[in-house]
Amino acid sequence: VHGCYSSGESDTANKVKELFEDEFAVLCPTLTKNPQENIKLLRKLVLDCVLSGREPVLVGSSWGGLFALIVARLYSTRCVLIYPSLVPTENLKKYPGALDDGETYKAYWKLQRSVWGDAQYYKHIPMCFLLGLEDSVVNPEENGLLYCNKAGHRVVYLNEGHRLSSESSFLALRNEVLNLANTVTQ
Repeated sequence: VHGCYSSGESDTANKVKELFEDEFAVLCPTLTKNPQENIKLLRKLVLDCVLSGREPVLVGSSWGGLFALIVARLYSTRCVLIYPSLVPTENLKKYPGALDDGETYKAYWKLQRSVWGDAQYYKHIPMCFLLGLEDSVVNPEENGLLYCNKAGHRVVYLNEGHRLSSESSFLALRNEVLNLANTVTQ
């Protein structure tokens, strides 16, 4: 699930598709500006996957990490979050027009409050956070590490900024997805 002002056809999405093409069917939807539409779209994809007998592993980057986390919590679906934007009311201020609409701001505020208000109740979901040590878009401590400390999820630090760019970071993503895919859920 891509980040803000990106798409399911971005270079990163295509690299992820290549990375897993031998093991998984990789779906990279393109999200809209509407948070509720994005959740609805991802819920449908997860349900379609489950109904076809496959167990999904959600991978969400930055803004898309927020939506991946919300849907993972709804369905107890494994997920890997890459530099997740879990404080969108702050993080999206860096993107012109992302929060101009008062209704959109309120929607993100509600999602943010929900994510942080009950994190401790989702410890049972196999989840990993990849956090960039040099991330200048989302603060890794405020967005990922703090959440992981509340919910007990795995954290992997990468020596990067806000984008997966090095081969070693893509390999770290691959390892975490494969580990979660092999995790037995209850």
